[in-house]
Amino acid sequence: MMRKQGPAMAHAFSHQFDRTGDSCEISEGPHTETRVLSQATELLTRGIVLCSEIAKGGQGSVWRAVQSDQTQVAVKIISKRFLGNGVVCSRQEKHVLREAMILRSTQHPGVVKFVDFCESETQWFLVTELVDGDDLFELLNKGSLSESQLLFLTAQVLHTLAYLHSCGIAHRDIKLENVMVTRNPKMCIKLIDFGLSHWIEMDGSNVVNEFPGTKQYKAPELLLRVPNTDPRRADLFALGVILFVIITGSFPMSDKDLDARRIRKGSISFKSSAWKRVSEKTQNLTAALLDVDPSTRVSAVEAYGIVKAQLVAAAAHARAGTQEDHQEQTSPAGITAVSASGAGSKSAGRTKNMISQMMVPMMNKFAASTAV
Repeated sequence: MMRKQGPAMAHAFSHQFDRTGDSCEISEGPHTETRVLSQATELLTRGIVLCSEIAKGGQGSVWRAVQSDQTQVAVKIISKRFLGNGVVCSRQEKHVLREAMILRSTQHPGVVKFVDFCESETQWFLVTELVDGDDLFELLNKGSLSESQLLFLTAQVLHTLAYLHSCGIAHRDIKLENVMVTRNPKMCIKLIDFGLSHWIEMDGSNVVNEFPGTKQYKAPELLLRVPNTDPRRADLFALGVILFVIITGSFPMSDKDLDARRIRKGSISFKSSAWKRVSEKTQNLTAALLDVDPSTRVSAVEAYGIVKAQLVAAAAHARAGTQEDHQEQTSPAGITAVSASGAGSKSAGRTKNMISQMMVPMMNKFAASTAV
């Protein structure tokens, strides 16, 4: 349940995000577990108790916590960076508060739910729902996905991106690790980590001249630092990278390809034998997402329509009662398993009918709360 906005949050959300030029070279350094717990008194006043650390990074850590009603939540703890004069780095503050505001403003089944936000003298605390599941990277390490499962997850990501983009929000860090797949309900996605997200309408412009993100997932226009770029199109390229990695086990561009000359040539190859294990429609979708020209790259709404049509066709094909061996050769959604290792699995075909028949109703239920 969302808590009433307290004084600290009201103060934080009143910022105009117009300070520029601060250097962020001086920081507090990493917090020990004891220090994190001792600084979390603001959470205690809100009935939130930290339990155990889930993950740790350069900017802070994520903790499992419990509310007074015993609901488990996730708490992202970000250590404040201070300038030489003791003032908090405004650029870092801008990103943290923007992440909180974006999550607080969004309501979509594919976006991790906002719970609370507060701060101490040295830290910010962003509280969200605790997602019970694995991220896509972890999921692939546990086994393969059938093409139908891959398309089902892709459709959910696209529906979520279509919603965010219609709100003027770009995620700007779409990657395997930031797509969570839930256990219950099974195979539903949640986008997490909006730390680099951008709210275009809030900033009073349609484009930005910042180029953040994870290098291997960056669109060509970001790698080339093209000015006046709409970051929403880059989200779609990053999703194309995810599909490429899951199907082939490699990134579409190697480190040597990430230079300006090769990027401009658009040297993305689909010659791997791994593409024989998926349908031509899935390969075409991936290519459309990986279009090096952002002006012609497929939008989230367009791509969602393509994927949903594939799932509907697969479900209809399954209902027709076609024999399994014939389905393995002609199914619109494909039946072989694809994984980061590139291994195929005929066993996926045995559950093809069940998967196809389940996915369209689940997709409709997922989309029901938000029209694209």
